[in-house]
Order: sequence, then C-alpha cells, then structure tokens
Amino acid sequence: MAVLQEMPNFAAEMLIAVYMLREVLRRCDAEYVHLISGQDYPMKPLGEFLTFFEQHRNKDCMQYF
Repeated sequence: MAVLQEMPNFAAEMLIAVYMLREVLRRCDAEYVHLISGQDYPMKPLGEFLTFFEQHRNKDCMQYF
C-alpha cells in the first residue's frame, strides 16, 4: 500500500487499526475487542481478563487500567 508508506508512522498505524476493527465487526458478532500493542502486553493471565470483562459486561474500562 503506497499510501501507508507516505504517512507518518502513527497515522499509518491508526489506519491499520481502524481497518482491522472494521474487519472484526464485519466478520463476527464480538461483544468487545481488545486492541493492544507491544507496549500493552498483559501482565495477568488470560483467565483473569476474561473474568473481569464478563463481570463488567457493557461497561467502558478505559479508565480502569
């Protein structure tokens, strides 16, 4: 994609993230999506994340962490 090569790095990353989220929503009926980078590597086991989000269904957790 030549367009991505001409963009600043952060803009290209955002464009890719939007594309990926659009594809997730198009292909499945996910209730939530976690978009993490290498800097956001989880420090807790997957089971704890799944339990947390099950207990806090339909809530925005951006401020929690």
